[in-house]
Amino acid sequence: MINSDYKIFLDEQKEGSYDVVYCDPMFENPQYKSSSINPLRKFARYDKITREDLEKMIKIAKKKVVIKARSNDSVWDLYSFDKKIGSKKSGVFFGVIEK
Repeated sequence: MINSDYKIFLDEQKEGSYDVVYCDPMFENPQYKSSSINPLRKFARYDKITREDLEKMIKIAKKKVVIKARSNDSVWDLYSFDKKIGSKKSGVFFGVIEK
């Protein structure tokens, strides 16, 4: 496990460093039902993923990039994902960019 600012971490990685890059940011539109996550919210980083962040993730991934987000988060407007897999009931989806 690496504890690092993800923007700095992305900048430090070489092209094709990882088979898969998985990003699980805090949801832009959270549900506060999660009693296990609620106490940790004050420590979280709430930056939105940018198109530049996605491009860096794509650069360092060999095979694919996977982003976890809610159906109404803005990340879906940044990129045309190859797949969007998830649950309409929970509203949580995984966007997949294949390389």
